Amino acid sequence: MSHMGLLRHLVIREGVNTDQIMVNLAISPKYFETKEKDKKIRNNLLGTWKKNSFLQKNVTTLILTENDGLADTVRGQDIKLFTIWGEGRIFEELRLSESIQFQISPFSFFQTNTHGAEVLFSVGTKMLGDVTGNLIDLYCGSGTIGLSFLKLGIGQKLIGVDVVESAIQDAEKNAKRNGLYERSEFVCGRVELIV
Repeated sequence: MSHMGLLRHLVIREGVNTDQIMVNLAISPKYFETKEKDKKIRNNLLGTWKKNSFLQKNVTTLILTENDGLADTVRGQDIKLFTIWGEGRIFEELRLSESIQFQISPFSFFQTNTHGAEVLFSVGTKMLGDVTGNLIDLYCGSGTIGLSFLKLGIGQKLIGVDVVESAIQDAEKNAKRNGLYERSEFVCGRVELIV
């Protein structure tokens, strides 16, 4: 078996406006733990990363995710997450008419294109105009859309729902970070069961 078969995913996230980078390498540990040779490969790999000056200079946080589940996913009940260095998260900022800061954990959804999100949210606020009711952000991830609209004066209160617990934790922290905690509520669960 090729050792590349041990790799499940490589996820790289970039904070474009903060110059932060998160690298998350997801592997299947069952292959490493069954053969002594594979344990040595894993330990050598981790040792190489820890000594690599290029990675240490350019990668804000490096994470190893172990997942033996059958699904082709990097999150789930059977995963183990190890932060090799850094805080295990990065920060990003959306520069709209007001700057909005976001914490992003390994499994939290955040817009994949920061500059595209800035344009989209700016246009969206103009299209929405004056909304005096509450906002509901389904599949809210780290709260990007709902918190951005709330910060820009759209809506009175925000209710965000997502199934990923770490995303909800990020959304709550992001609400606090941006002075929106009193006007926000985030619920962890499946949207179709909550709404």
